[in-house]
Amino acid sequence: MTLPTDIILPEPQDFTSNPAVFVDDLVNSLQEMYENITNSFNGTFRNNADIDGTQWVPTLSGSVAGTFSYISSTGQLGWVFRQGIMVDVWGHIAWSATTASGTLSINLPYEVINADSSLLFTGECNTSGITYSTGTTASVAAIPGTFTANVYTYGSGIALTQMTVPSSGTLNFHLRYIGVSLE
Repeated sequence: MTLPTDIILPEPQDFTSNPAVFVDDLVNSLQEMYENITNSFNGTFRNNADIDGTQWVPTLSGSVAGTFSYISSTGQLGWVFRQGIMVDVWGHIAWSATTASGTLSINLPYEVINADSSLLFTGECNTSGITYSTGTTASVAAIPGTFTANVYTYGSGIALTQMTVPSSGTLNFHLRYIGVSLE
């Protein structure tokens, strides 16, 4: 969410007929504006332990649909910090089997701003239990105009390649991107 640029106050015509209602409306409007500004400035934090329905649980997908068998209580942990339009996500995903195939992607909690480059927002990714078909290092990249980050592999003398869905493994990642405003 971006910071508001307009201040919209209650209409003053109510003041003459009922000043108490006007003052109440004015105070409530100012309090709501202040809360929105401080929430945008300070940011909001979510994880998959939240009880208010705003949780984000990271999930995987393959370019060819299928299911992932996540490791019980520790297989999908996610944290999100959003400050204005800047979004930071941290995730831990562990799975023991999958029927998905193709290339590997991670869902994101907020839509990525639509930008020119598909690798504009790149983050770190540590893996375990995964054998790379190419490369020696993994990274994640938010795909503009989507709620998706792709997982890539690369290495010395090896071109950046989207990771093929591994049958099992663990991903730990951090990604910072610009989210769509007013989301």
